[in-house]
Amino acid sequence: SYIAKHHRQETLLGKPKKCEKCGTTSTSATYDWASVTGRYDEPSDYKRLCRSCHRKMDNANRKNAQNR
Repeated sequence: SYIAKHHRQETLLGKPKKCEKCGTTSTSATYDWASVTGRYDEPSDYKRLCRSCHRKMDNANRKNAQNR
């Protein structure tokens, strides 16, 4: 499932503690493994993102998909 694939990333690489987009390392931020292109089965497709950057990326991807 979608959730299981994200958990697999965490098991393989640990919990993210820094955002690859904005660079934050704040201990109060929440960090996610975010699939960049939606290829959830591909471990190299994930980036470490803070929740804010993850949402911005997802929203931009949705807009791009709607404009196609």
